[in-house]
Amino acid sequence: TNTNAYNIMIIESAEPFRKGMEVMLDELKVVKEKLCTRTAKEAMQLAPFFKTEVVLINYSLPDMPAPLCIKQLKKAAPAAAIVAVIPDLKCSQINELVNCGCLGFLPIAFTSAQLNKALLSAGNGNQYFTEEIANKMITHAQKKIAKANAAPDCNITNYEKKVITAVYNGLTNKEIAAQINRSEKAIEK
Repeated sequence: TNTNAYNIMIIESAEPFRKGMEVMLDELKVVKEKLCTRTAKEAMQLAPFFKTEVVLINYSLPDMPAPLCIKQLKKAAPAAAIVAVIPDLKCSQINELVNCGCLGFLPIAFTSAQLNKALLSAGNGNQYFTEEIANKMITHAQKKIAKANAAPDCNITNYEKKVITAVYNGLTNKEIAAQINRSEKAIEK
């Protein structure tokens, strides 16, 4: 048995996209079982019974905003890792999902390799950003830092800038700590 295989729930209202995800998942070796749902409500009802380990969710759900759906899913299936497909790639949406506990992030046109990496990373409790999304987030963070540096009352230190940049580059706390010569506990704060 593959120890890196998961019970995966798909939450996607558009049938062609849902079917495409199913085909991709069938080709990957990361699936123990899969369950496809059309709505957030349906997913909430089935998540606890399916023993959901990873959820693949489209940000644009018709019956419930994705952040609310993720919060409710975390209650229904607390151990489930969430991977979101984000059609518009807006940094505000990605930040909102990070704050809800989402671990993986894919653009609407993702590859099988990207899906595989996202599922494995999230399933192991790690964040995953495609290069496209990571670059967008880094650029967004750099603009915020530059704007903050221009503000006279800004209190962001060089250390904090390095940590923020490293997080957006997808480094773990341990990797960040090693990179900037600090303890892992200091990075967590």
